[in-house]
Amino acid sequence: MFKQKSYTDGRKMYILDNQGNIYIASSNSNYPEYRQIYKLNVSDFTMQKMLPDEVICNNFTVTDNGFVVYWSSQEQQQNCRVKCPGGRI
Repeated sequence: MFKQKSYTDGRKMYILDNQGNIYIASSNSNYPEYRQIYKLNVSDFTMQKMLPDEVICNNFTVTDNGFVVYWSSQEQQQNCRVKCPGGRI
């Protein structure tokens, strides 16, 4: 379910889903603090915001079918949130 490819490049994190879409997050600090996750749809090269405004997360992953799971600090096991491909959170 979470066997996607992920890459980090200093302050940026990239994750690919099974459809080849690229999820990108960047941080302005040395500690990962992402204010937005963007999805680059490779079929039509459009960018989509994945998080609501005013949300900050420290880490995220993407399922094979495009569900974005994100959390802050040490919440991963207790309080993670999911963004569905259709747009619901």
